[in-house]
Formats: sequence, structure tokens, C-alpha cells
Amino acid sequence: MADWTDQVVRKEKFLAAHPEWSIVFVKSAGYFEASRDDPNTVITDYELRHLLDRVEQATRAG
Repeated sequence: MADWTDQVVRKEKFLAAHPEWSIVFVKSAGYFEASRDDPNTVITDYELRHLLDRVEQATRAG
């Protein structure tokens, strides 16, 4: 399992390559949220590594 620093580095690299995405932690709900405007997409997950897997898959698909 990747440690937290690896996950943050992975997120930052992804966002640098895909500025159409935004990834934030929704503190009041306790989950991470990724969103993009075109096509309109919102993905949530309680673990950053799982969210990144899903966001990367959505980016390849769309």
C-alpha cells in the first residue's frame, strides 16, 4: 500500500497533467471529491488512492 506522501505526489502529478480536474477533501463529509466541467463529472471516495484510480480511469475513457 502506498503511503500518504506517495498518494499526494500522484495527485499533484495527475492535476499538473490534467488541469481540467479539481480534487478536494470535503472535510464536513469526510471524503475526497474530484470534478471536471467537460464532460460534467463528479467522483467521490473515502480514500485518495481509490479516488485517483477512478479519476484516471474516467480520464482514459472520456
